[in-house]
Amino acid sequence: MKWLGWFDTSESDAFAREIAEEFARTLPSGPPRGTAREAEHRASHAIEVIGNRAAKYDGAHPLGWYKKSKFMSTIEKCLIEKGHPPELVNRVVYAVVMRIGRLRTT
Repeated sequence: MKWLGWFDTSESDAFAREIAEEFARTLPSGPPRGTAREAEHRASHAIEVIGNRAAKYDGAHPLGWYKKSKFMSTIEKCLIEKGHPPELVNRVVYAVVMRIGRLRTT
């Protein structure tokens, strides 16, 4: 029953946790270091990196709509648990959605 694998999110959940942990190490929660401009630059760069890694993962391990949804939810939960503000978490999730949310035509 091959379709049961469609609901197995263990591998994609593990990767989502991995990139959320990487993001949290790159951009720890708490007051930003440096100027507001530097903090925004670091945040934008970290968001771009997480989006690129997610897109690369989706290219190698195509995610269906269920796994994509679970993937985003896992990233969101991990970042909230790490203490990141909801506004930043939403930016991260939005960036990932935009990178892997495209429908495949093939």
